Amino acid sequence: HRLHILFGESNMSEYACWLKIGTTSLVLDLIEEGVVPADIELLDPLETLRNVSRDATYKWLVPMRNGTVITAIELQRRYLDSAKRYLHQKDAQTDAILQEWERILDDLERDPLSTHDRLDWSAKHRLYTQFMEENGTTWQDDIMKSVDLEYHNISPATGLFYGLEAAGEMRRMVTDAEVEHAILNPPDNTRAKGRGYVVSKLAEA
Repeated sequence: HRLHILFGESNMSEYACWLKIGTTSLVLDLIEEGVVPADIELLDPLETLRNVSRDATYKWLVPMRNGTVITAIELQRRYLDSAKRYLHQKDAQTDAILQEWERILDDLERDPLSTHDRLDWSAKHRLYTQFMEENGTTWQDDIMKSVDLEYHNISPATGLFYGLEAAGEMRRMVTDAEVEHAILNPPDNTRAKGRGYVVSKLAEA
């Protein structure tokens, strides 16, 4: 059996990808161990996801099925507390995720835009605000859609994200050499390893 988790968020930040995958893995561990916090049941998960992602006030309110309302940060802290209680010292990677998970929540609570060196949404907010100030545009102008697309341009030569990265304004988790190595050397316990083996054998035929 396989569990597919799909979410339409095209992260460019290595840190954001790393943290998203790591925290999701820890929550799945909590589910498998049967130790997910018992008081977490959202009234409407999809609607909440939509509202939180669009909340420019950074209140990020989450209505619960029991009638209470908490913040998205508090919601994540409940998962984090359980992960710290049951998964702490499981391995070095888990402890690293736990540490950064708590740090990013602290930063989001203190000053959401202070995360601009790690999270795509705040990096884009900072970049786009500077662009509008320099060019006299507003969020409603069509050119902002083009600027947004250019942030996600995967060409290192022209993509806006890579410009931030080259300027040292985005935190990296791996080196270019590690990326090049990973392209040709997938982990042995993955489907990528099997697919690569099949492709190489077919190429030799």
